[in-house]
Amino acid sequence: MSREYDLDAARSALMMLGVVLHAANVYAEPATWLVSDPVRSEGLRAVSDTIHVFRIPAFFVVAGFFAGFSLERYGPGGFLRRRCVRLVVPLVCSGVVLGLLQNWLLYRHGVAGYGPEGGGTEGLVEYLGTDAFQDGIREGLWVTHLWFLVNLIVYVFAMALLASIPAVGRGCGAVVERLNRTIDPRGLFVRRALFLFVLPFGALLSQVLTGVTPGAYDSVFGVTSLYTLLAYAPYFVVGVFAFRAREYFEALRAPGFWVFLALALVAAGNTLLTDSSGRAAGALRAYGADLVVWLSISIVLAAFRRFASRPSTRFAYLSEASYTVYLFHHLCVLGLGILLAAEMPASIGPWVRFTMVVITTTLATLALHHFAILRFSPLRFAFNGKWR
Repeated sequence: MSREYDLDAARSALMMLGVVLHAANVYAEPATWLVSDPVRSEGLRAVSDTIHVFRIPAFFVVAGFFAGFSLERYGPGGFLRRRCVRLVVPLVCSGVVLGLLQNWLLYRHGVAGYGPEGGGTEGLVEYLGTDAFQDGIREGLWVTHLWFLVNLIVYVFAMALLASIPAVGRGCGAVVERLNRTIDPRGLFVRRALFLFVLPFGALLSQVLTGVTPGAYDSVFGVTSLYTLLAYAPYFVVGVFAFRAREYFEALRAPGFWVFLALALVAAGNTLLTDSSGRAAGALRAYGADLVVWLSISIVLAAFRRFASRPSTRFAYLSEASYTVYLFHHLCVLGLGILLAAEMPASIGPWVRFTMVVITTTLATLALHHFAILRFSPLRFAFNGKWR
């Protein structure tokens, strides 16, 4: 069993942070999300934007690390079987059950793309016969917040396929050995995590590949695109690599105080380049934007290493519950957002509403996990990919 308690805690927290992110979206100014309350705040837009910078990239780094651990322990076949059960089953079940309820809710609410202006009047059963339901299935509207599971499944299949080719495994091992021979793991470049300044070139490479690939932005079955897969692949790949090159990963999780200063300077520099034109300025903005992401990831992982590096029954329980919270929270946030917008007096500010949605959603989904998912094996298998 992996002893990386802090990484497991980070993975769980990043999944559960979706509650805060999506609740903030409801009350963010300007209104751009699926559901928006008339009472909004620019401060909550800042909360949403800040979380968006690091949450999914950090999750893919951690997911890549644990994928490397699982592959080494179970081999390509066992790794693929275990990951499919853990990822594909909850994706399908959540898409069928939660996706249907969510799309019907948005249809009744009249959200653009889900239903007619002003909302539909059909009940849940009648909704199944509407054009909106059929269009939603074709266009992948049931995916919404589940999109990252689609990406992760693709990465897992690609990883298992590559790992089944002996030459690939030998090649990856040779790369790690050459890095360790060429760059002293005890030197400043690794020990102080200065390699963070190299990692954004992965995002630049992804942009180049996207730009030269026809149809890269076209939707695949309405659930993903080559652009999305390439955009997040570098984070997953770094996570897999980090499992084999532990000196680099330890440095990533303990870079030193300089990352805070670097983050502030790079963010300020990106702001100054906002109105600049030309290829060089565009490339520099892209590099700076992804450097902000990597610096933020390092800070987040360092925080969990500092405060969650020991076994904890509390973290263990939240880790177990985080999948349920992640899968069910989106529907809960949407429903509460619609309800409070319609029933709550305008005198109650956006931060109070936001806090109510976060607390209610978190408690409701934790209760669902504790009293239903954990108690009934079929539900646990359907929504957590575990029978016991």
